[in-house]
Amino acid sequence: MESINNRYNKRKYRRWASNASEPTHTETTATFSTNLISPGDSITYTITVANQGSIDAVLKNIEVNTGSNEAIEFETSGIEEGDILLKETTDELYVKVTYSNSVTSQPINTTSTITVTLDYEQSVGGVVEANKIVYAYHTDLRTIGESTVTDGVSDYTSLSSYQEGKPFFLKYELDSANVIQKAWDCQKFPSITEPICV
Repeated sequence: MESINNRYNKRKYRRWASNASEPTHTETTATFSTNLISPGDSITYTITVANQGSIDAVLKNIEVNTGSNEAIEFETSGIEEGDILLKETTDELYVKVTYSNSVTSQPINTTSTITVTLDYEQSVGGVVEANKIVYAYHTDLRTIGESTVTDGVSDYTSLSSYQEGKPFFLKYELDSANVIQKAWDCQKFPSITEPICV
C-alpha cells in the first residue's frame, strides 16, 4: 500500500469522530484506530494501492478485521475483489467506519481499531516483460553479466556490414537494465531463413 488519508463527518456544536492514533500501513495491510463519539459519527479512509511490479495483479480478497466492537460498522467502496491493477498504476479503496445508529445505550468502548488486508496475485494472462534481443558486431564481444551493448540492433540485417555467409555476428538477450543474460555466436546462410546461433 502506498498511503492512507481520511476525512471526517463534522457535526456542529460538538466534537466529532477523530483518529485515536495515526494510520499505518505495510505492503499489504492498513491499520487505523478511530474515536467515534455519537451514533452516526463516521470517518472515511482512502487507501492508495500501487502496483510497482512488471506484472498485472488481480485483487483476490479484501479482509477487514474490526475486532469485537458491535457498535462499529464499516463499508468499503472503490476497488473490489476481482479488479485488475495494471503494472505501474495505482488505485484506491475507501473504508467508511461508522458509529451505528442502531445503538440504544452508550457502549463502554467507542474506539475502533480496524485492519484491512488486500491479497493480490498475478493476473491470469498477466505477462512478464520479455527480455530484449539485440545483435551486434563480433568485435563488440561482451560476457554474461555485463551491461550496455554498443551499437546493438534489433535486427541482425541492420548491421551495416552484414552479408549472408560472411563473418559471425553476436546475439544478446538483455534484461530491462540492459544486463546481458545470454549470449550467442551467430551466422546466417543463404539457404536458411533464421541465423544459426550457438
